Amino acid sequence: MEAGSKKNYLQTELTNRVEEYYFFFIADESGDRVKVCSQTSWACPEEGQEFYFYLLAEDNNRDKIYNKAKEILEQINGSYLIDDNITYLSSSMGISVYPDDSKDITILIKNTSSAMHLVKKTSCKKIYFYSENIDKDILKRNTIETELAAALEKKQFILYFQPFISATNEKTIGLEALIRWDHPQKGMIYPGVFIPIAEEIGFIKEIDTWVIKEACTQLKEFKELKGNIDNDFFVSINVSPEQFLEDDFIKKIKEILLNTGLDPNHLLLEITERTAMKNINFTIKSLKELQELGVKIAIDDFGTGYSSFKENN
Repeated sequence: MEAGSKKNYLQTELTNRVEEYYFFFIADESGDRVKVCSQTSWACPEEGQEFYFYLLAEDNNRDKIYNKAKEILEQINGSYLIDDNITYLSSSMGISVYPDDSKDITILIKNTSSAMHLVKKTSCKKIYFYSENIDKDILKRNTIETELAAALEKKQFILYFQPFISATNEKTIGLEALIRWDHPQKGMIYPGVFIPIAEEIGFIKEIDTWVIKEACTQLKEFKELKGNIDNDFFVSINVSPEQFLEDDFIKKIKEILLNTGLDPNHLLLEITERTAMKNINFTIKSLKELQELGVKIAIDDFGTGYSSFKENN
């Protein structure tokens, strides 16, 4: 290592759970992609769908390191052709900086691993620097995880409604249901904090079901209070992949509409493009059933995944 240079250890995890057979092929090509954007980088695959590499920098300016890490992720992420099969990769990165975090290589790697694991826990950041506060962050996250199930039982979740305004006549044509957690001690907690945790621990389907029921109930009550609303007026609800891909999802929607008495044409369900593409045959079947039921469907983030120019070039 050249005098005055800094060695920053970074760990990347292949978060799309690539089969072990493919992992080493992808790790090798990822290493090549890293070298393309950073001549002084070196990559070594590790067990468990993770690999480490170090980056030599002139100084330990974290903004510069972050920008370089972001550039590396852009090189790593994307599609890989393996045995005539295309595998799509989405990666995250944990970073430990020498000598700020430690001068010991073993500790640096351990710190990098801690930062990487926090990325996996939070799910809201793709790059995370190790810090002494990392244990506090993990404790905070674990507390939210513990209190999440009780929040539903104690009716601490609430819905806000954001209007959709027509650009033609400036008329409100629908509402988007937005969940918030009204915590008795912590105050208002936004979905970006607790939804990733709910997805990880398998509680997202319960939250989704509550949101759909509550939104349909409130729109039905609003309709009765107002006397009437336009037939095209709708309430829009984001549906998680875990919920949409459940075998009993359509049955659940039918039951909610029946129990709340809301007309199906007033319900709009939003799914992401990647959710739709996870099981295309199942998606087509489900969309047809929802259409026959009278429920509206919207594809969110269209053009950012499989249909994007990047993936089709």
